[in-house]
Amino acid sequence: MKPVVTIIVPVYNAQKTVRRCLESILAQDFKQFELLVIDDGSWDDSPAICDEFAEKDSRVHVIHKENSGVSQTRNIGLSMARGQYIQFLDSDDWITPEATRTLLSAAQQTSADLVVADFYRVVGERVSTKGSITKEKLMFRDEFAGEMLRSPADFYYGVIWNKLYRRKIIEKYQIRMDPNLNWCEDFIFNLEYLLHVQTVYCVQTPIYYYVKTEGSLVDETMKSGGVMRQKLKVLEYYNRFYKNIYSGTSYALRAPVIYSFLLNFAHDDTVRRIMPGTKKLGSERTVLMHDADVDAWTVNYYERVLIRREGESIRLQYHLTHRAMLVIAYLYAFGPSCVTEEFAWYVGVSQRALSQTLRMMSGKKLVIQMREPEEKELEEGEEWTVENAAETKAEDTWMPGEAAEPILQDWNRMLTDLDAMMTEGFTESEKTEYLALRKKSFEGIKKRLSL
Repeated sequence: MKPVVTIIVPVYNAQKTVRRCLESILAQDFKQFELLVIDDGSWDDSPAICDEFAEKDSRVHVIHKENSGVSQTRNIGLSMARGQYIQFLDSDDWITPEATRTLLSAAQQTSADLVVADFYRVVGERVSTKGSITKEKLMFRDEFAGEMLRSPADFYYGVIWNKLYRRKIIEKYQIRMDPNLNWCEDFIFNLEYLLHVQTVYCVQTPIYYYVKTEGSLVDETMKSGGVMRQKLKVLEYYNRFYKNIYSGTSYALRAPVIYSFLLNFAHDDTVRRIMPGTKKLGSERTVLMHDADVDAWTVNYYERVLIRREGESIRLQYHLTHRAMLVIAYLYAFGPSCVTEEFAWYVGVSQRALSQTLRMMSGKKLVIQMREPEEKELEEGEEWTVENAAETKAEDTWMPGEAAEPILQDWNRMLTDLDAMMTEGFTESEKTEYLALRKKSFEGIKKRLSL
């Protein structure tokens, strides 16, 4: 079967990290990909480790070559790729299990030519979430270019590993890495690619673990000679890109900002223990490490962990509190509701605290309040409305508001994806039987709880 996504990983003397990188790729919940692992003349155990993965999984293809640098190595991968989309990883980094699916879903649902995602910045045992676009949305190229002007040297824009590309665009315009650059070559690739796109979609879900290490290529290049020559060449690409985006007066007005890029080089904030949002590595996600016998308790636990993890991506995307996310999930499942004991139990708070949460959410239009008359007699021909209900003593009924609509759409999509994941490998008859049995089991649980 032809792969949908081609994942390209250049490897050079990465024996300490490449196994973690490749394992994270093969653990993707989206399976229809090919993995091109290109060994750039490593002299440590990296080649043997890569071959080990190729022997275990037919989707893995390993290419061994003489050392020629990361740009040419990636270019070989681009020339060999068969997927509709291209995804890159560096061998000392890794990705979340839903990374490829998240990028691909955004591309397919919005028809975007480029998808960009947030990422995790890892330094030692500390991790923080990084991103530059403050709202998840589809943008035309010019708007994205304007956002990039605000912080042109930000890793978010410059790197290739938090993005998904359309291969047909890459091949049509023969976009490749410049082998003559050993600094910002990925940023130049992005600029060349952006010249040929119409739309960009930004996902506010972190999907990539970027590990900052001392002695990196950027660090060494900055310490070596020819730094200004490298910068001037990068500026030439950068300047040409914006001359294609803006013209005449529009370009002249932005020229000072564009040239300020010369004073900056690719950078990323340091993760410090005192930084807000910085966490210990491993605490940002729930990872299951153990096998277990299949019983009702364990299956329920695993399902809850999976839903919580997937739901966390939606929560982060829309900057919701855990409590607000649970309120929306409850209203999605059960429809408009009063402040009941069950509603409060679902959210994990008292009924009083739930009422306070709902009032706060209504100010953000995440929920709206409706009032139903208790015993008001309507005149003949008169229909119940929010206006006449407000005149009566009534119990509050809450329902999702306008601002919750995109959240509910993503929540529904997530549950649909989870259903597909849990029935992966089932025949159609097995799926039908499974869903029927699950519904029957649910009815049994409801009956027991009502006793």
